[in-house]
Amino acid sequence: MVEHGAAPSWTPEKAKELGVKIIIFPFAAVAPAYKAIRKGLQQIKDTGTTGIGADFTPKKLFTAVGLKEATEIDVAAWRNLYEGV
Repeated sequence: MVEHGAAPSWTPEKAKELGVKIIIFPFAAVAPAYKAIRKGLQQIKDTGTTGIGADFTPKKLFTAVGLKEATEIDVAAWRNLYEGV
């Protein structure tokens, strides 16, 4: 079952009752992100600012999404491309 797809959307409990083994939620991250992005852009349009607190920095975001670890993987795989950077 795919949420909001061609088949009816059921709760996990209902799907289990009906014998469904796997449910995927393809919009679980995309839909809330889309709504938040629209809200943020509307905030900028309305007020001229994002309204995000000063404690949420680019560094904090990059840490949360694992940029350091991803960069370490890249360097390990492609070390010669990073020489001198």
